[in-house]
Amino acid sequence: MLQTRYLQLASVLLWGTVNVAAAQAQTPPEESAPPPAAVTSSPEPGAPLAPAAPPALPSGPADGSTNFGASVSPSSAPGAAPGSSVNLAPPGALAPPFLPPTPMSPVMLQRYRTGRALYGVGTALGLAGSGLTLASIIVTAVYGFDQNTDPSKTIIGPSLAYAGSGATGAGFFFSATGLGLEHSALRSVGQDPGRGLYGVGTLLGILGIGGIGASYFFSLTNYVDNSTTVAFGTSIAASVLLTVGGLLYFSDQTRLGIIYRRLTTF
Repeated sequence: MLQTRYLQLASVLLWGTVNVAAAQAQTPPEESAPPPAAVTSSPEPGAPLAPAAPPALPSGPADGSTNFGASVSPSSAPGAAPGSSVNLAPPGALAPPFLPPTPMSPVMLQRYRTGRALYGVGTALGLAGSGLTLASIIVTAVYGFDQNTDPSKTIIGPSLAYAGSGATGAGFFFSATGLGLEHSALRSVGQDPGRGLYGVGTLLGILGIGGIGASYFFSLTNYVDNSTTVAFGTSIAASVLLTVGGLLYFSDQTRLGIIYRRLTTF
């Protein structure tokens, strides 16, 4: 009997708690009171009203120009790292637009191609001359210069050397002329990379041509003792100078070829 009363009392308390919670959930929240309006002092009767101050405008340069490249602080640019600045320059003002190189005229194209053909002929002659010079060194190392043994064999080495230096010298003239035409064609469109290699190669070629002339002089005359040996050595030295000049010409031709292909691509 006592337990039944306790259960009835507990159920009454639980039911009252549920009713109170439901009543609080249905009650709308109280609206916050609006902030008090700013109290302004009313002007005296008959007093003129003061004009309202215009809103402050952002200051600019004193000369009136518009500064598109101004930078703002990181606080005004969301996501900016501390200490960085945001450039407000328009997209087209940062870098000039890409302009393709000026195309070559038909006359300049023909000039370049003629120079390239002449350079090819000069390269072929230079390679042939270098081969003859190398053969002369090998033959001379085998038979020597002693004409008392067998003059028909000892003359082979110097003869190959003279022929090799002469072919290399002729190739130099063709190569120098061809590269000169190529430089002139590229210069007409402002794309000449410079004539440094061409100048040094030409100087070495001129010295080589002088050495060839000296070797012929010593071989045809007995101006000095052992003229055959002196002529052979002079001819080899001239061929070396011409070969080094040809290598410089090859490097210069490679640069010109790269520029020419870029110009003819557009």
